[in-house]
Amino acid sequence: LGDKDGYKIITHQEMRGLTASDPTFCIWFKKDAAKTRHICDIRISYTADDRKNLKNKNYEMLPQCLSKFGLGYANVWILWTSCQILRLTNSDRIEKELKDYRDMLAKSPNDSILFNMVQEAERRLRDIHLREEEQGKDIPGDDLVYTKQFLALSKAELYKMKSTFKSINFDQKGRISVDDFVMFLREPLTMSPFVKQIFALSSQTNTVPILDAGSTLKAIAIFCMLGCSEMLKCIFAWYDIKGFGYIENREFLDLLGIFHPKHRDDRVVRSLKNADLPVDGTMSFGKFEDYNRKYPHLFYPAFRVREKMRDKFMGLHWWKRKLAKYEEVRKQVQEHDKREEERENRERRQRYEVSKDLMKQGTD
Repeated sequence: LGDKDGYKIITHQEMRGLTASDPTFCIWFKKDAAKTRHICDIRISYTADDRKNLKNKNYEMLPQCLSKFGLGYANVWILWTSCQILRLTNSDRIEKELKDYRDMLAKSPNDSILFNMVQEAERRLRDIHLREEEQGKDIPGDDLVYTKQFLALSKAELYKMKSTFKSINFDQKGRISVDDFVMFLREPLTMSPFVKQIFALSSQTNTVPILDAGSTLKAIAIFCMLGCSEMLKCIFAWYDIKGFGYIENREFLDLLGIFHPKHRDDRVVRSLKNADLPVDGTMSFGKFEDYNRKYPHLFYPAFRVREKMRDKFMGLHWWKRKLAKYEEVRKQVQEHDKREEERENRERRQRYEVSKDLMKQGTD
């Protein structure tokens, strides 16, 4: 499998046979970017209750019992997930678990059980960070492949998006400039700095001198999937480069100068006069959001660009359906994560109680 077909092997000390003649349970896997779904979890069932519980959670049971291979009477279950959503291993849950253990240990510093559980959680967190780094390497490097997978595009849909890109005036090498794209959207060239930041979202170098089909469609895919709150964070981060959580008042006014050149819009002038800019010269993201609620026309040009991009590439109705489907999947993911967190909290309490009982029995 490994040499001929490119599979990799997963083993574990607890899955090895005790002697050379005992069977060892191994899992062989191969990552294929062309597949529409992938395995996100593997479980083993031993009882009828296990099978019922896994079936209710949408796991799929492999047909053969492990006893056929000399192992115990158990079955392997796999959970599939769609490639439409990129989900790396969730370290947040382990970090929360570690925080809970540390809080408990702070209250009972002499509890050896809690001390061991903190060490174990720290080890698991290190392992999960390493796995996240490995999974990050599997994100497609080709921008067109990334776009196709990110939006779950069919061949016809990808061809349509590429055709739209070709309709823009570009040089003989199939590339366009930011200004070309701005004019394609029929936006004033004063919006070029903002549009350049949109393409920087999908660029690892943060420099966007020219754009090919891949980088253009990747940026469109990311930007057009942003909701209102995410849009505001994107705009705010344009100036909050280091992520301090605030920008200067002059940067805020520079931004409005791009969206509303020379403040020709009377509504902007009135808003600036009425706005109570922070006296310390810096503005938090919360204040930034508050301005958007009070004066939505201030950032309207940014949302106008997004709507024009959606309209030009695939149409507003297509994006509406895509966003609705994404929202449905997002809610399912949240519900699944919530159930998993509740289950892990129960298991954590059970592990603590069992460890405590075992320690007590050993002492007795």
